[in-house]
Amino acid sequence: MAVFKDHMPKPSATIYFDETNPSVDKINNFILTHKFPLITELTPDNQAELFSLPTRALIVLAAFKTSSKKELEADLKYFTKVSRAWLKGGRPFSQPVHFVWTDAAKQKKWLKHTYGYVAKGR
Repeated sequence: MAVFKDHMPKPSATIYFDETNPSVDKINNFILTHKFPLITELTPDNQAELFSLPTRALIVLAAFKTSSKKELEADLKYFTKVSRAWLKGGRPFSQPVHFVWTDAAKQKKWLKHTYGYVAKGR
């Protein structure tokens, strides 16, 4: 099995099975580890799942406060660049790392309550 993320030409992860009947646990763990895209938008629909994955994934959270679609696209482009660089040569961890972003204005209350984070202007 191989995982390709964000149109990268080489797989970001692979797993090989030598057995004729590979372990279902191995397959499920591989899928859970790599099921999210290179960068994922944090939404009310995926928030609980992202923060309670059985793989104990580390979350790199970026909260963007943007005033225009163009600014958001620039922020996402930079965040993608950072996540790609980490994927290619970042410090290895025993658990997966997910790069997640959210709209600081939409998630204002949650960010303040959970992390004490208050977005400042640009």
